[in-house]
Amino acid sequence: MPEDIVALGVVELNELWRKSKVKAVGMKKAMSLHEAAKNRVGCRNSGNGARLELRLLLRDYRIKMEQYAQIMKEVGRMCKQISNVEKLLGIVSVGLVTVAGFIAEVGDIRRFRSPKQVQKLAGLALRENSSSQCKGQTTISRRGRARLRAILFQAMMPLVSKNQELHHQSKESLEKEAVTHRT
Repeated sequence: MPEDIVALGVVELNELWRKSKVKAVGMKKAMSLHEAAKNRVGCRNSGNGARLELRLLLRDYRIKMEQYAQIMKEVGRMCKQISNVEKLLGIVSVGLVTVAGFIAEVGDIRRFRSPKQVQKLAGLALRENSSSQCKGQTTISRRGRARLRAILFQAMMPLVSKNQELHHQSKESLEKEAVTHRT
């Protein structure tokens, strides 16, 4: 509550954040928050209802986090029963949630003979948007499972940003494309 922040002071607030390992805060933010708490608008010393609501919200948050941990433990247990999950989890930046979502959408991956079949299932097959008179752009078909496309997209974002080999290859291909467009 604002009166608690004012009573705590800037230095103590910053120390509390450090002990709680809150990221991206420091003395500047502590001073800014302390100043905002001093200059607040509203009723003074009427924070009992707000304190109760905050306590209840924090209790709900802790309960939800415990439930999430139990669910993830069960998902991990179930995924260990599926063959080849270790290989998927061995991919850098691919986690349990991504693997579980992929398996939930695709099922047994051994039933596919080629990656093109998985690509088509996800609606990532390439198609050309053209008519008889003009040639259009090539886009993905989107005639497949939207959740699978979302899972694959979410899996690729950290791969592209963190995997140095993929990042280096994509940077090189962009540079080559830029050179091609200039000539």
